Amino acid sequence: MRASPDSHLDQYELIARDRLSPILGMFRDVDVPGGPEGMHDFEVDLADGSVAAIEVTSEVDSQRLRTGAAAQRTFPQLTLDGSVPTWVVGLEDSAEVKKIKSLLPLLLGDLEAANRRHVYGGYDPADPFALRLSPRRA
Repeated sequence: MRASPDSHLDQYELIARDRLSPILGMFRDVDVPGGPEGMHDFEVDLADGSVAAIEVTSEVDSQRLRTGAAAQRTFPQLTLDGSVPTWVVGLEDSAEVKKIKSLLPLLLGDLEAANRRHVYGGYDPADPFALRLSPRRA
C-alpha cells in the first residue's frame, strides 16, 4: 500500500495549500521526505514569472495543546459511515470537545451532501456551515 502523496504534510500545511492554491496557482512540494534539510514547504509560479517560496508555521500554546489532548481522549478516531473522503479537522482553543463527538458527524455529512470539501470557522453570515462552527451563532 502506497502512502498518500500528502501524507508528509501536517494539517496546517494542508489547510494553507487548500486555501492559497485557488489564489496563487498549483503548489509544488519542496520540503519532501528524504530531501535537503531546511527547505521551505512549497513553491508557486506567479503570473509575472517569479516564484513564491511558502513556509507554513503554526503557533502552539498550552490551551491549544489541552484542547487537542482532550479531543484525542474523547474520540481518538471518528468514522463517518458511508464517507469516502478523509477529513482534516482543526479545533480552536475554545472548542467544546464533548459536543464535537455528536455534532461533527452531522456537520461532515451535511458538507458531503452539499458537495463541499472544506469550511472554515468564523462568523460568515453568507455561509451556513461557517455559522454552525461559530460559538456566536446568528
